[in-house]
Amino acid sequence: MADTVRMVLPSGIVIEASRDDAIYIANQYRDASTTPNALQSTGIIGAKKIAPRRVIETQSRNKLLTYIKSQPDYTHSIGTVSQHFIGRVLSYPDGTDAANWLNGTRNKLKRIRTKIAKEEDGHWIEGFDGNKFKVFIFEKNKVEVNQG
Repeated sequence: MADTVRMVLPSGIVIEASRDDAIYIANQYRDASTTPNALQSTGIIGAKKIAPRRVIETQSRNKLLTYIKSQPDYTHSIGTVSQHFIGRVLSYPDGTDAANWLNGTRNKLKRIRTKIAKEEDGHWIEGFDGNKFKVFIFEKNKVEVNQG
């Protein structure tokens, strides 16, 4: 018996068949309107529909910096950043892509905060938003005036 291969059509349907059969079927049913029933009726394979993987786009440091500087007192949290760029608040249980996005974005935000504190002579105050996220608020260092 020939080895079974697994292919995913653009419509999200998984094809499990011999290599030659899978290639033939993929060429015949490559459009997004193909249904699992249409493929199963060929008698060659079993097919099932899977949800297409949504890749979460990472943001550049410049975009993150622009967002932070647009906020009052540069106030931000990973929750507000993900809400702004992704359209929802991400958390680790959302899957590997979400975890990768969160880790990468947290690292970028840390570097951005260091850069802002250095360039603008200030420091960050940390707090919590009442949920599960740290909130960072920028405060300029006070300049002492010597009266001599």
